[in-house]
Parts: sequence; C-alpha cells; structure tokens
Amino acid sequence: MGFPPERVPLGPEPLPVMPSSVPPPLQTIRDLCAAHHAYRAHTLNLIASENVMSPWVEQAIDPGLGHRYGDYRGTDPTARKYTGNRHITALDLAARDALQKLFQCRHADLRPLSGHVAGIAVLMACCQPGDLVLELDGPGGGHRLARKLNEAPLCPLKVESIPLDPAAYNIDVDRTVALIRERRPRVVILGSSLFLFAHPIRPLADALNAYGGILQFDASHVLGLIAGGAYPNPLKEGAHVITSSTHKTFAGPQGGVLLADDTALFHRIAPAIYPAIVTNHHLHRLPALAAVAAEWQAFGREHVAAVVANARALGAALAAEDLPVIGAKVGYTDTHTILIASPEAAAVGDRLEAADILATPVGLPAELGGGCLRFGVQEITRRGFTAAEAPAVARLVAAAWRGERPAAEISTQVGALVARWQDWRFTWPLPA
Repeated sequence: MGFPPERVPLGPEPLPVMPSSVPPPLQTIRDLCAAHHAYRAHTLNLIASENVMSPWVEQAIDPGLGHRYGDYRGTDPTARKYTGNRHITALDLAARDALQKLFQCRHADLRPLSGHVAGIAVLMACCQPGDLVLELDGPGGGHRLARKLNEAPLCPLKVESIPLDPAAYNIDVDRTVALIRERRPRVVILGSSLFLFAHPIRPLADALNAYGGILQFDASHVLGLIAGGAYPNPLKEGAHVITSSTHKTFAGPQGGVLLADDTALFHRIAPAIYPAIVTNHHLHRLPALAAVAAEWQAFGREHVAAVVANARALGAALAAEDLPVIGAKVGYTDTHTILIASPEAAAVGDRLEAADILATPVGLPAELGGGCLRFGVQEITRRGFTAAEAPAVARLVAAAWRGERPAAEISTQVGALVARWQDWRFTWPLPA
C-alpha cells in the first residue's frame, strides 16, 4: 500500500476520559487495566509470542468499524451480504492488496480471526473424516492444529507426528519424506512455536505433489521475518498455503491471515472460513493491517535484521553465563527465538517472573532434556534493545535463573534497564 504517515487512515477521535464519578465496578475495571499497563512497563518481556504495535499502526485501528458487519461470500470482497458496505469493501480490498504485495502472493484472506482459525479452516476444507495429517508435536514446537481439531467428535482425523532431528532441532527430512511416501497424508503442517532454524519445505512438498497432498505452513511465529526477508517465503519454497496470526513478529493487530498462490486451493478453503467458522471478521483491525504492511514495506529488512542479530547476541551472552542454550554449536538461532534447556522449566519460569523477567516454559524432546524456557527479542528490539546490551540482559536472566540474588533486587535492575528503551524503531513518527 505504501502510503506515507501523513496519509494513514485514521479512526475516530479518542473517546473522552470518563469522569471520576464512575460506577464502582467500572472504576475497578479501569484500575485493573491501569495496573496491568504500569506493571508491564517495568518488565523485561521476552515472551516470543507477544509484540507491540507501533503507535503509527495502533492509531490506525478504527473502533467505529467494529460496530459494522462486512461479510462476503467466496473469495470476492465485493460480494457482500450486508448493505452499507461501499467503503468497507474498498477497505477490505486495499488491505488485502497490501498483504498480497508484501508477501508476493496471488491471494490473501484477512477474515480469519486468529492464526488458529486460519489453520483449522485449511483442515476443514481439505480433509475428510479419517484422513491422515502429519504435524509437529508439542516438544517439536507444533501448534497441534490437527490434534486440537480432533478433540471435537465432529472432526475425526488420524494425526501423526513429523519426525524430528533433536540434535539439529529441526525436521528430519529423510524420515519425513519416507513417511509421506509410505503413509500419503492428506495434509502436512510445518511451522513451530519454537522456531530456531528454517524448516525444509521443498523435499516435503515434492513428495506431497506426487499424489496431490497439501503442505500447510503455519507462519505465526515468523510472519514478520518472512515479510522482512530474514526467513524464506514458504510459498516460493513449495508450500501450498500459509496460515498465520498477525501479531507476533509481524507486530500487527491480533488476528489471522491465509496466503496462497494456488487459486483452486484458495477457492476451496474460502467456504470453510465463511460461512463455516467466521461471519463478522472484526473490521476495526483492517486499517491497522494495511498500516503494518506499509510499515514493513518501508522498514522490514532493517527491522528483522536487528531482531535476528539481537537474538544471536543474546543467545551467545546467555551461553557465556553457562546457561544451556539450545543450538550453541550452530549459531543459537536464525529467528527471534532462543531456547534454554531446563528439566524444571516451570519453576525456573516462576523465578524469572518474580524478578519481572517474562519468558515461557515449554516442552522439548527427551533427548534435549524434556523442557526449556523460550525467549524472544522482537518486542524489546522494537523499543531500543541492541546487541551491545545482550550481556547486561543475560546477567539478569542468569541471576534470576539460579536464584543468586533476591528477586526484588533483580527486579529493580530490570526496571532501570527497560526504562532506557523508550524509542519506537522501524516506523514513522505520528503526524503532528
């Protein structure tokens, strides 16, 4: 879309501040929200699945659009169900075109309300009951879309795990290709919540193409890296469809997106999105999606280069503190994510949180210890963190990890550190 900042589509004027004499229950809600924001402003947020929109993108969210319906049939945003949509239709088309340009794809559907919804839509459209789906399991970082769908009796599928190479912490290509040829799954889902290195796509896609199987790529954690060129575009590598959330490394509003080049497949999936699982697709977020696409067109390559460089620097700094960082022999990471092995990940996560350091305990293959803490640098990079500060961050993490000092003492140092990161990088300033 590429509009300059002075032309970003603005929402309505902010609502006036409520008078002090509000009903007690509402005052309690306001106080809870204020307490949350004050607390988070002093934490070191290393949660790999979170991010913050820049003020330039955030102000493009239009609450007034949230009152309206914009349902459309099939894949044509002009085929509206509701009247009064002439401008909403144009907005849908503009946002769709901005995403298609950014990701160099023929088709984009912005109606999914989350990456999970987008991923489930592919399975509902492409599978029959009893079909086999291959996906990464929890220790492999998979979002387990098929397994979760399988919890509903309406959608019985056979689900098996993609073979993993624990030493490389990546997909075992030879075993997976052999499994595809032997078992002929209807869908194979790549993508991870524990991305360190790019998943191999081409050999798996070739094996699936031999009989008409579908390779679905869940890009939720790396969509921003794809937009900025730091992660290979899965569609160019052979994936048939990308499903993703839009708020992690992409730093847009919460929601989902589906991207494809295959026109027949795109049309096949559309009815599973609407009317099967989405009707009103939350129009208030569409201007922000267009805005974040413009932001990534302008700043994406610089942005993701900083994210990856910072992640590698922090990985090295954490290893220098004698923490067991996964992938130490191969550069730690090619993404925003760092993994530190721990068989007591939940307890370690609690110690970090007590010191106002936020990370996520997750499972790992037994060969890697069975558990780890997952860290991501995308949010702190946006606010001003640089590779030069990685040793300072690593010292705080290590101290909290080992319980070397009181949590309150570490928390004070955390607050002083994050107080320095008050910039908004890789974006435009708000219009005066």
